[in-house]
Amino acid sequence: MFTTVRSLQSNANNNHSYHTESAAPIPIHAPWSTTVRKSWKRGLFDCYKSSGMCCVVTGCFVCTVGQIFSISQRGSAARCIIITMSLIVLVVLSNCFLNASTHARRWLNWDSFVVSFWFAVTGMTLQLVACLVVAAVVCRARANIRAHHCIEENTCSSDVEDGCCSMFCAPCVVCQLFAQENIEVCSNNDNTVYQGVLSTYSTI
Repeated sequence: MFTTVRSLQSNANNNHSYHTESAAPIPIHAPWSTTVRKSWKRGLFDCYKSSGMCCVVTGCFVCTVGQIFSISQRGSAARCIIITMSLIVLVVLSNCFLNASTHARRWLNWDSFVVSFWFAVTGMTLQLVACLVVAAVVCRARANIRAHHCIEENTCSSDVEDGCCSMFCAPCVVCQLFAQENIEVCSNNDNTVYQGVLSTYSTI
């Protein structure tokens, strides 16, 4: 009788240990990253898909550069105004110096090649500075919007891609960024109406 009781207890202990071991949780390995990488809604040369925004960027480029930087900062009226006014001043001054180099003899009664040359050099230098400012601002805006929407690079490093696109195709990049933020001249159910060239986009 005692042997039977002991065997029953032994079987019960074995069953308990079996169920305890089988109930052990199976480890689940977490993925490497929980961030889903996306791509741009429109390509760099898809400006024709938004002809209205393309015309705005072409007609008042310096204003849209300030606006897209403000949008990339999720609303920054001060920076929008500073960037836009700085570009306007650089463009106006460069044109003044270039015109002065052409008409220096007639306006100033100066018959000097050196004066005309230095006016021309100053005007071209100011234009170069304006181009570099535009490239830097657009590159920074593209990097900010890329990070905000978790967009991956296409062919090379994101910094190199943003820099090259902003340097050589800045107007196309501005159109691309407006499209990424769903801002269009004509509204539909999926986008927001463009607020005009005088808007600073202080709130997004």
